[in-house]
Amino acid sequence: MFIWQQDFSMKKVVILYLFFVSTFCLSQVVGTPYIVQTVNNNTFVLDAISTSPTVAYSVRKLSKTYHGFCIRVRRDSDNAMLDIGFDTNGNLDLAALQSFVGGSNGFVVIWYDQSGNQNNLTQVTQIYQPRIINLGVLITSNGKPFIGFYGTPNSLNFNHLDVSRGQITTNAQLIVVNKFGSVAGSNGFLLGHYTFFNYHSRPSTNLFHTSFTNSSILSGTLFINGVSISPSLAPFHSDLKVISLQPLNPNSGAEWNVIGRDRTTHLTNNGGGYSEIYSFATTITVQERESIENNIISFYNL
Repeated sequence: MFIWQQDFSMKKVVILYLFFVSTFCLSQVVGTPYIVQTVNNNTFVLDAISTSPTVAYSVRKLSKTYHGFCIRVRRDSDNAMLDIGFDTNGNLDLAALQSFVGGSNGFVVIWYDQSGNQNNLTQVTQIYQPRIINLGVLITSNGKPFIGFYGTPNSLNFNHLDVSRGQITTNAQLIVVNKFGSVAGSNGFLLGHYTFFNYHSRPSTNLFHTSFTNSSILSGTLFINGVSISPSLAPFHSDLKVISLQPLNPNSGAEWNVIGRDRTTHLTNNGGGYSEIYSFATTITVQERESIENNIISFYNL
């Protein structure tokens, strides 16, 4: 009897230990799986920013407090999917990514939100998914991983990623690292919406259309690669740039809920796409904006 009781007590101890580990040490947040990673004692771009972003997406690790994955990728050889994290330096884990995809195409199913708000960018429909590997070759811009959009004009094939928890309503500070396609017929908006055309561009000419872009955007404060410019004069750029935008009214006319398309009339095509996107619901300081811009300029060789 004593031996049985001792054995039973030990089993209880083991069960309680496993419960503690699974609940407190390896707990997962719905929508953003958390993983145990070995990362060097680096300082990341958001670590020195006093205001937390509403959303933050990147092909690199943005904060030491984020312990989730970077992207979920589907390979088209068998449609298997895998979450890809970061290497020990906080860069996208290219070894894991390329080992998984092999010589196939790799498509982005989820771009995980690193803000902690679990507002991921997602796309479950295969023909709508943007690409990160093309026939075994990593898609890059300025030597860094890049999520490319190859939607077909005049069709319903809009490569796009939807904000999983609905529109981002308040945008006091936006920072977007993107580019549009470089060949004739390239299209795209900085950010998109299923109903509004707040960020309406003038493809091949202007980032914002003076007749259609919302006045909150046109009358906002804009920096491109850290240099101030009037939104009405900003070019439609086919090389990678960091776009920092403070809408005039953060709560109206700056909403967005999708990237890669706008309503059913405009889409990002010809390999345009994104490296990073941040949105802050409250204004950050000039020093903080410049800190993020300078970090991005250095990392992406802009």
